[in-house]
Formats: sequence, structure tokens, C-alpha cells
Amino acid sequence: MTKNADLIHAINKELKDPDALQYGSSERFVPSYLSTGIRTLDAALAGGLRKSSFVLLTGAFSSGKTLLAQYFIKEAQKAGLVAAYLDAEKAFNQTWMAQSGVDCDKLMVSQTSRGEKAFNIVHALIRHNVGLIVIDSLAALLPTAAADADMEQQFVGDKARMINKAVEKMLDALEESRSDTIVVAINQYRKTIGGGPGTPRDVVPGGEGQTFYNHLWLKVRRAGWETVKSTKKGEKYPQKVGFTMNVEIFKSKQCIPFQNVRIPFDFRTQLDEVAAIVYEALDFGIIESHGSYYDLDDQRFQGRSKLLDYVRENPAVLDTLMVKLGDRDASGQVGGDTDDGGE
Repeated sequence: MTKNADLIHAINKELKDPDALQYGSSERFVPSYLSTGIRTLDAALAGGLRKSSFVLLTGAFSSGKTLLAQYFIKEAQKAGLVAAYLDAEKAFNQTWMAQSGVDCDKLMVSQTSRGEKAFNIVHALIRHNVGLIVIDSLAALLPTAAADADMEQQFVGDKARMINKAVEKMLDALEESRSDTIVVAINQYRKTIGGGPGTPRDVVPGGEGQTFYNHLWLKVRRAGWETVKSTKKGEKYPQKVGFTMNVEIFKSKQCIPFQNVRIPFDFRTQLDEVAAIVYEALDFGIIESHGSYYDLDDQRFQGRSKLLDYVRENPAVLDTLMVKLGDRDASGQVGGDTDDGGE
């Protein structure tokens, strides 16, 4: 130990940086997290979004990417952190944000679509240790050279080079400033020109740097519609009132990857956390289903709506489900009963 300590001290002195080398047990390396606002997603992520990290959030159009990011902003504000929203798509809506629980009076917003300017803002916010930055979206950022040029001019690869360099500088800023900032970058899938069978479908604009450097990559997709009987006279088709959002942990440096979390989203009431917990409990067999019947707490419910009503009306039941869902080992098994030879 003494030899290692002397070596660390000597190297740090040589580099004129007291923090260049530290022991792995140092408090500096103990992660802290920001809740996502969705308990099932927090459980899958082993605590939420890790501070001082770069999170990539991708999906097709209207899959719920921005909505999910709004919940991240709400939780950051709830934790007393400053949040910033870079709206390159010019789609910021105060009413929609407020419906998600975001306090727009405390939210910093920029609507620049010039990529270099947007990333300069991001780097400045990191240096000032802002809690959460959401970039919506990388696809909408335009290199200044392309913006100022004539329509006939071609700039192949300019956006990818800009984003790659910006991400590298962003990670450097996180490290050099010892910032706890979480940067969430949203991106949307694009079509691949001339692609044949076997061509990847989930291609994001802006190069490979964003997929290489991120600490957490969440893929969002719409997994099914939530419908009700239409109230319109003569309308025979059901009315869409929401959809089930599937969030896949596609890449992670903090938890088990390739987990999927289903989150029901109602257009009228936003994300339904209770339904998300119930769906997760059904997936893991904590709640048993038999056709249209569901068994929980020695009670049988006919129809999912009655099951959801019961859980909503009994907060203790909801907490118990979360405890059981949180008691999962690396194989994804729920519960604490193990066969240890009868001991």
C-alpha cells in the first residue's frame, strides 16, 4: 500500500495534477444517480441516470423520445438541479412541458439550430455544472458552413465530423471541470439510401461518435396502441388514446444491458407509472394471469382495468410490487428464495 501510495504521489507531482491517479476505492468513483421519474426504469438502470454522463436517446418519430426526456427534466428540477433544453427542432411547447410536470419558469431554453453554437452552449453549461442538459435533437443541428452555403453546394460528412468533435470535447469538459452534468442527446432514425437485405434499420444521423462515446444508450419504440371505443357517432373503429412505450437499454456502462421496460403513455394523462409497474410484474410472474383473469394478493380480478384500479387504490400494494421487482439477480429472476441446500 505504501509503495503504491508513493508511486501515485510521485506521478501526480510529476504531472502537476493531484487527481491524475487515485485508488479505485476513492469517493470520486462512487456513482450518484438522478431518477428518471419512472420507478421501473430506475430499477432496470440500477438507480437512474448516472451523473457526469452522456446519454443517447434514439427512436423513430412519435415514439416518445421527447416525452421521456421531459420526465428527466421534471426529476432534475424536483431534485433541485438546474435543467437546460436545447430545442433545435423549434418544437418547444410550454403547455405540453407543464403537463409533464416541468416548471418552465426554471427551465433554460435555447432554440438555435446551428450545431457549433449549440455545442458551445452545452460546453458552457457543463463548465457551470448545470444538472441536466437535453439536446433535441442531434438530427436537427446544422453545421454553420452548410447553413451559410448555397443550396447547390454539398457537404458530405460535415454533420458527422461536427458531432464527433463536439461529443469528444463534451466528455473532456465533463472530466476537466469535474462536472456532475448529465447530457441527454435525442436522435431519430433515418432511412439508408440504397440499402438491401441485411442493411441496419436503426441508423442515426450524425456519425458513429455518438454511439461510441455514450455511457448509456436507450432505444425507444412504440410497442402497441392503447384504444377505447370511439364516442363519435357512426365511428366503428376504436379511438387511439395512447400507446405502450418500450424502452430498451441497448448499451450501458452502469447496469445489465438489453433489458426492456414497458411504459404505458396516455395522451390525456401522460405516462402511467402504475400500469408500467403492473406490466413489469406480469412479465416476471409476480402477478399471475389466466386469460382475462389476474391473481394478486389472493384475489382474482377480471380484466386488466380492475387490476389497475386495485393497485392504484392501494399504495402499499404498489410499494410491495416495486420491492419484489427490485429484488432481481443478474439472470433477471425475481424474489429472494434460493436453494442453498436447506440451510
